[in-house]
Amino acid sequence: MYTVRAVLTAFMLLAIMWGCRPPEPAMETAPDNDFPVATIDDKIHVNYSDLYNRLAASDLLKEGGLLDSTTYFDTLYAIVEDSLVSQKALTADLRNSDIRRREFELLYFDFYVKYLFQHLILDSIKIDSLVLDSFYHEHEDRYFYREQVHARQITISPDGFRFGEDSAKYASFTDEQLDSVAQKQIIELKARTDAGEKFNVLAYDFSMNRATGDKGGDMGYFFRNTFNDIVDSVAFTLEPGIVSDPFRSPDGWHLMQVLDHIDSGLAPMEGIVYEQVRHEYISEVSGRRAGSFVDSLMNSTHYEFNDSALSLQPYSVPDTVWSVVLNHRDTVDFYRLPDVFNRFQTRLGKDSLTLEERQEAIKYWTQKKIIVAAGDTLGFDTIPEVRERREQLYHKYAMAMVRDLSIDRTYQPSDSLIEAYYQEHINEYTYEQPVYVQHIIVEDSLLGEYLRDLALSGLDFLELAKEYYPGAPEIRESAADLGFVGPGEMPDEFFRVAMATAAGEVSHPVKTEFGYHVIKVLERRFSKDLLAVKGDIIRILTQKHNQAIYEKWNKELFRGHKVKYNLKPIKTINLPPKSIRVNI
Repeated sequence: MYTVRAVLTAFMLLAIMWGCRPPEPAMETAPDNDFPVATIDDKIHVNYSDLYNRLAASDLLKEGGLLDSTTYFDTLYAIVEDSLVSQKALTADLRNSDIRRREFELLYFDFYVKYLFQHLILDSIKIDSLVLDSFYHEHEDRYFYREQVHARQITISPDGFRFGEDSAKYASFTDEQLDSVAQKQIIELKARTDAGEKFNVLAYDFSMNRATGDKGGDMGYFFRNTFNDIVDSVAFTLEPGIVSDPFRSPDGWHLMQVLDHIDSGLAPMEGIVYEQVRHEYISEVSGRRAGSFVDSLMNSTHYEFNDSALSLQPYSVPDTVWSVVLNHRDTVDFYRLPDVFNRFQTRLGKDSLTLEERQEAIKYWTQKKIIVAAGDTLGFDTIPEVRERREQLYHKYAMAMVRDLSIDRTYQPSDSLIEAYYQEHINEYTYEQPVYVQHIIVEDSLLGEYLRDLALSGLDFLELAKEYYPGAPEIRESAADLGFVGPGEMPDEFFRVAMATAAGEVSHPVKTEFGYHVIKVLERRFSKDLLAVKGDIIRILTQKHNQAIYEKWNKELFRGHKVKYNLKPIKTINLPPKSIRVNI
């Protein structure tokens, strides 16, 4: 059973030590001589490199080719729009949007905590050979290796011939004959390795175990008893670099080459092992120091909990209700707290949390906020790198807040509006001619049944019509293919049977005033009532509504700004294939 303290510490370490990803490589600009392709208010320039890089990162012309202004202008316009949004965001206040403010804080706090961890914890750890050597010997049990080998194999098996591409050739072979064929081929491959051909190439070309064959026969490192005793007897006695004689196991005939053999025992502290020791030493020391650092912060923090709200069902409490006040200054609301409680509850292995346990969960949840406040007290918020990252993230979410006004995420069309749209587009949802049919008219039902049997056996229906439909041969096919029909276009008996016949099926003969009809139904179109298409209509109306919202927002965004485009120098833009562009 986890203790609250253990859970809290685990959460803290995860929060602080979450791995940093390397930065994405920036795409290089294409032009040698950059120049403006658009200018906003005679002071903000959109350069050709901006346009080219945006186009190169897009999915336009995945195979490569030329773009003219009619196809690249939308991208240029989007860049200009982004520039205006960026300008407007300079005066935006994230306090006016709870969602964007929280998104900003989450990312900024993540960055800030990692930055503090690096500079207060990791940078303070001094590493030298004596320290690592001592750690290595104190934890020798971590660096003991079991005996293992790294090998590759070629497998030729009787089943490979029996079920392979040439299975027909070996269909009449007995098990003994197939085994003889496999043995003969493995002996030939052994001769080819002895002659100097590369083992991995032969494995790729011939091995019937494709799990290893596709990797040049590589079996990776493995211990004794990973495979069968026969494989072990070869793998663990073969000198590295030597190709074995052919040998047989239950899986077939094999050749094996051992690449490396590691004896059991304490691994020397060099190469990969050295890096492992170094990493584990840093992890342990940094974990202790980080825990001590956070403990000291939490012990000195004053928590004022909203116990009346915390005693309620968490999901019933609005996000904006306060849960705790830190140090009489920073207020934390209920946003995401129910999820925090659920995770904490799972870690403790409990069905519910007591009030005290919810308070402990909140202490975990507020750790980053406490650490950030401590960083500010220590003056880290004034460091240019931190200040620049904060400004970047703030501006990013300020831009998002500006763009939020271009869409109405709460819009829900009324039932009357949905009904009106359905009635205005009734022809899209109902069909006057619902069934596509072909038919053959005959004089008696026996002939009709015979033609039905022929059609069901696979004979082409229109070919049958050319032979059996009455009238001149040149009109039989067109007369037989009626296309889509509806009520009143054919006799009632005909239409009733056609509607009762599934698509792809052929009816029994049906009698009308014209004779007996054998009917083949090719396609059925079913009318859809309002309930069936309501979701589609809501989506369409929502798109139209938001398009109107966007156009109004866009017009207001561009109001008062003068945009000049300079497209003459770039009548066309040559894009390489997408596969090349993403690696530039």
